[in-house]
Amino acid sequence: MGFRETGEHTAALISIDEDTLDIATIPTNRYRFVQLRVDVSGLRTREEIKNRIGQEATEHGGDTTFLRVELEGQLPPETDLDLAILQEHINSFCVHGQLLDRTRPTYDFERIAREKTVRGEYVRKIHEMLKDADEEERVKLRQALVYGLNAFERHEIFPASQS
Repeated sequence: MGFRETGEHTAALISIDEDTLDIATIPTNRYRFVQLRVDVSGLRTREEIKNRIGQEATEHGGDTTFLRVELEGQLPPETDLDLAILQEHINSFCVHGQLLDRTRPTYDFERIAREKTVRGEYVRKIHEMLKDADEEERVKLRQALVYGLNAFERHEIFPASQS
């Protein structure tokens, strides 16, 4: 068992006699594997993020639970996640926890465009391209803008939201 096999695992006990058929399910897993996606968009501090994780983990954790928490959403670039502290927090709700950071930084595109840097030039070029783009191109250009800025910041690159 693992995180690819979440939920309850059971065996079926089937009793048949002359007139009846009885089927009972019997739980067989000693441990549960639970995956949580926790959207931390709009939060600014590690304490707020810990509280959000705690709200979700309290409901789904337990002393027979392996818990994988995937943090998602956008955070200000200056937010100090300190993944070791968050990992320790998750472990307090379960037998074993796993933390995956899928967050993306929020960007002030107008401020970056004013920079006299390669990064600023990149934002200005994308903004110019957006002016003449159709809706399908706009979606791709907005994604490229976030991907490129994530690369400049040396963040792992995950798909940008469609909005």
